Amino acid sequence: MARRVLLVDDERDIVYLVKVGLERKGFEVDSYVDPILALQNFKRGTYQLLILDIKMPKMNGLDFLDKIKKEDDKIKVCFFTASEEFASNYKNVFKNSHKFLLISKPISIPKMTKQIEQFLRL
Repeated sequence: MARRVLLVDDERDIVYLVKVGLERKGFEVDSYVDPILALQNFKRGTYQLLILDIKMPKMNGLDFLDKIKKEDDKIKVCFFTASEEFASNYKNVFKNSHKFLLISKPISIPKMTKQIEQFLRL
């Protein structure tokens, strides 16, 4: 399977930087700043990984994931968050899961790409 990623974050700068960083590492990235549009264009079995911001207008990352899981329950997920509260509350929940990765903002592109590559090998 190609290393294909669906990236959804409402911050255009983050979308651009993450997309470019992952593409430089050989990933194919479909990116959206609108979670509704991303959901409408989602195709089951297409992506190896979802990268989702937690706090977005229209639909947050957790609600987005709930809708995607109805179509593809095998997909791995990486959450971005700037919220220390979310990170501390869910870090233990996701810690031992092979399907979830949590990355805190601000994002270091080299560190993030390394974490994602390691995560996808699990």
